[in-house]
Amino acid sequence: MQIKVRRLIKSAKHSRTQAEKEFKVEVEAIGHVHHNNLVCLLGYRIKGTHRLLV
Repeated sequence: MQIKVRRLIKSAKHSRTQAEKEFKVEVEAIGHVHHNNLVCLLGYRIKGTHRLLV
């Protein structure tokens, strides 16, 4: 089984609150994707500048 990890890096021109809003929107979109070859998104965690998808 292969597990794919992707690191997301946003440009520094975005403010922290704007980056958090964009991240939440992207996670919401990913959470609605269902496919046999993808695992389900259970949730996410934001702590400072770190983001984690579960």
